[in-house]
Order: sequence, then structure tokens, then C-alpha cells
Amino acid sequence: MIDVILADGFSMLTTTLILEALRFVNLAHRRKAFDWTIKGVQSQSPRASNGFTFSAQRSFEANAEPAELVFLNASYFPDAAASPELLAWLRNA
Repeated sequence: MIDVILADGFSMLTTTLILEALRFVNLAHRRKAFDWTIKGVQSQSPRASNGFTFSAQRSFEANAEPAELVFLNASYFPDAAASPELLAWLRNA
């Protein structure tokens, strides 16, 4: 399982590249080699740097167990997403 964590101001290009790479591996292997969950840091509808609002599957929860692999896309505004809860969760990932 992979967590794709999106903070407000995330790069849509980076997110698309991550998801398309994972999707292509699944397609090439003809099975679900990778499964992912998209989570929003500040809300369940994080807004990309281009203004597009992304519908996350769930909100980030500090008490949730991290996935085996975590991608955090905070792009141009990482300080806005850097809460003590998020940083502690990332240290445990």
C-alpha cells in the first residue's frame, strides 16, 4: 500500500507522474502490483498550485498507520503543511 499525501499548493504534474507510473506498472503486470490511497493534509479536497481541486479519498490522520511507502507532495508551500502531527507521522513512516 502507498500513501500519496497532498498538501494545499501541491504540484499537479508531480501527482500525475506518480499516479501514472504506478498505474502503468499495474497495467504492464496485468495485476494490481501497487495500490494507493490519496490523502489531503489540510482537507479532503486539497487545491493544486494550478487551482485545480483534487478529491482525496480521505484526510490525513495523525493516528493512522503509515503505508509501506509514502509520497508527500507539498510543492511550493511545504511550511504551510508542516504541522507537528504531520512531521511526527512522517518520522514514523
